[in-house]
Amino acid sequence: MPLSNYLPAPGGPGLEPRWTSSAKSGVGTAFDGRSLVWFTISHGILDEVYYPRVDQANTRDLGLLVTDAGAPNDAPFFSEEKRDTRSVVHLLAAGVPGYRLVNTCTRGRYEIEKTIVADPERDVVVQRVRFRALVGALESYRVFALLAPHIGNQGYGNDAWCDEYKGIPMLFARRGDVSLALASSCDWRARSCGYVGVSDGWRQLREHRRLVDEYTEAPNGNVALTGEVDLEAGRRVVDDHPVAEFVLALAFGGGPAEAAQRARMTLASSFDRIAEAYVREWQSYHERTLGPEPPGRALTPDDMRVSAEHELAALANGATHTDALAGSGDPRDRTPIDLPVSVVDLYRTSAAVLACHEDKRAIGALIASLSIPWGQTKGDHELGGYHLVWPRDLVEGAGALMAAGHCNLARRTLRYLVSTQEADGRWPQNMWLDGTAYWRGIQLDETAFPILFAELLRREDELKDLDPWPMIRKASAFIVRHGPVTEQDRWEEDGGYSPFTLAVEIAALLVAADCADREGHHETASVLRETADAWNDNIERWTYVSNTEFARLAGVDGYYTRIAPPEAGDASAGADALPTGYVAIRNRPVGSDRARYEHLVSPDALALVRFGLRDANDQRIRNTVRVIDALICRRTKTGPTWHRYNDDGYGEHEDGSPYESDWRRDATRVGARRVCEAGALAARRRGLRHAGSAV
Repeated sequence: MPLSNYLPAPGGPGLEPRWTSSAKSGVGTAFDGRSLVWFTISHGILDEVYYPRVDQANTRDLGLLVTDAGAPNDAPFFSEEKRDTRSVVHLLAAGVPGYRLVNTCTRGRYEIEKTIVADPERDVVVQRVRFRALVGALESYRVFALLAPHIGNQGYGNDAWCDEYKGIPMLFARRGDVSLALASSCDWRARSCGYVGVSDGWRQLREHRRLVDEYTEAPNGNVALTGEVDLEAGRRVVDDHPVAEFVLALAFGGGPAEAAQRARMTLASSFDRIAEAYVREWQSYHERTLGPEPPGRALTPDDMRVSAEHELAALANGATHTDALAGSGDPRDRTPIDLPVSVVDLYRTSAAVLACHEDKRAIGALIASLSIPWGQTKGDHELGGYHLVWPRDLVEGAGALMAAGHCNLARRTLRYLVSTQEADGRWPQNMWLDGTAYWRGIQLDETAFPILFAELLRREDELKDLDPWPMIRKASAFIVRHGPVTEQDRWEEDGGYSPFTLAVEIAALLVAADCADREGHHETASVLRETADAWNDNIERWTYVSNTEFARLAGVDGYYTRIAPPEAGDASAGADALPTGYVAIRNRPVGSDRARYEHLVSPDALALVRFGLRDANDQRIRNTVRVIDALICRRTKTGPTWHRYNDDGYGEHEDGSPYESDWRRDATRVGARRVCEAGALAARRRGLRHAGSAV
């Protein structure tokens, strides 16, 4: 270590690591393929940064701490940006995933304005920070950057140290073959690294409001890096107010020198030029996005979301299917209704957010989400989070982007699916970008969706040089061999006869049959078609229940259940050892972890309409909608919402705490909830007699 005052941090390896909130207010990446970083934002700060793949998180968060300057007359002051400010997020332009954050101290002492983008030319997340004192002068405050490395999806096993790169002081971390470097355009007045909860900078600042011990090394642990920014070096006047302005560059590389060199390159460039290039590339992307044109100004994401919710709720009550279909020409080239600005903004932003989830080397692969659910409770054992590829989510995300006009991405996705198909024809439940399975369940809808996706490309004449028949042949054969019972349903919880899975399976087999005919394999086509027809004829026998308590209370003869156990038909699928007619309810305490299958209701049966197997006006569908709306629909100020199914154990508690935090609390509520469900059905029965179908 070249620093003259070598001082290793005590207390390794630190507290057990945790991730951060999945309630993101922004995600972003440069559209340019040269930049292999993806970033997330919540609570006014930078959260997980992914590099060099979209499935590899390398930080927990990077935020600022503010203290008094330590003058004799200064009152003690400590403030953490992510906890002690009110944050407003602005888009840099309509539909562009670049952000300007304004964080105002809840005690009215300061304001922080941050503009965050990725450098389009290198692997660096860069943010320009403007610190403004609202009470007192700039020299009354100290500002520190606090970085928590979690390299390679791991909080433990990180090395942190303070060093220089060609005379430039920086903060470093490394784990395996990934390194990061944090550099500032203004000098660091002080630096330290330590073990979280023992010797990290946060603890020093909370107690002393300055870095008392400047530790230079903290190997092999859950570590944090802290640097004090030289505010005086960044002093300038912006809009007639004195501010301290500085740029933070968080760079990544295969080694510390490579990361440091990239950070220095970014700091040597104009931040405005970097941000303008970032925005320009995304605006070019939107030139190919079909649909409504963006407005002249960008709304904040919060305003956009709230306004869009209200506007869409009003439109849903007033518009009809006929209104949406009026007109001529390609429906993707026009707006079917007069959309308000907030909805147009939301549409463009959504198209960008979906594109942000595509990897830049495993092109065509979209992860489910740049987040870790309830990350603040998850440690190293939760390796995957949501930054994995689910074939179902991949097809639906790529299909949405195809509808928005981005057919090149859809072709990339089909190639990716071809490359990750297993030898027996299926796809993993979820997987890393290289196709390695993470969870190993079998969900037959995830084998069927790629078949439907290939057909979508064919119908749109977008296959080009792709030949999907080998993929379709293997996938359809797997479905025939293992269906119709699925080992897991779409919610990854139970095996059996799922109306949703059945709908996707049958539709996929019919598509595969047509493809086989085109390829001249007529006998194969006949087998596929006959299998699909046989399964279709048995959907009601397997999944439609009649004369139940819920049916009587709703005033209908029956409804499609959420899932029926394998013994409901003649097949079997290795279900859990449960009494006949029962289905396991996951994420519930013992005693509340099973239910009669006819007592579970879900919107999943609407897939029978979506995939063309049942008419929306089929009385069985209408009956099911009545039960769904009575049992699991909840009215909100922005319109109706629906639970996945009744008595679902997944999701946070009513007080917002993570779902797995206290199952004992659940156990006291389950019985009362089931009584309330029956009461809700009875209370709504009269209204249901006059209600129209919501299909």
